[in-house]
Amino acid sequence: NLLTGKVMEKTFQGSDKVEEADVVFRKAQFLYANGEEYEFMDNETYETVTLSADILGDSAGFLVDGMDCDLQLFNGVPINIQLQPKMTFEITYTEPGVQGDRANGGTKPATISTGKVIRVPLFIAQGERVVVNTESGEYVERAK
Repeated sequence: NLLTGKVMEKTFQGSDKVEEADVVFRKAQFLYANGEEYEFMDNETYETVTLSADILGDSAGFLVDGMDCDLQLFNGVPINIQLQPKMTFEITYTEPGVQGDRANGGTKPATISTGKVIRVPLFIAQGERVVVNTESGEYVERAK
């Protein structure tokens, strides 16, 4: 279900026809967050679109004012966004890594510039820039 994100199993016969969903992606720009609502501007029509934090899920933690993303439309109605698979963020806070601490698999929590907390290797320090996979929320590498 494109609107709720729920998945249901259904068995089809080889001769069954399935109507294709009317899903379109358009370029949009993230403007700002207003509490639990996020404002986007459609780059084609210049209309503002509001999506809630419930709809955006984990993607909301990677939004930076002015960034471009893809607005997902179903039958002309905005239903979600799609971010770049990898994005670069600055680490605004993390504890210094302790040599020999491997209790957490060699990772520690770190806050990125958007306020989202991710897990990074122990050698990452505050102020460094890192690449994050926006689909899984995982650290990928140091930014070059």
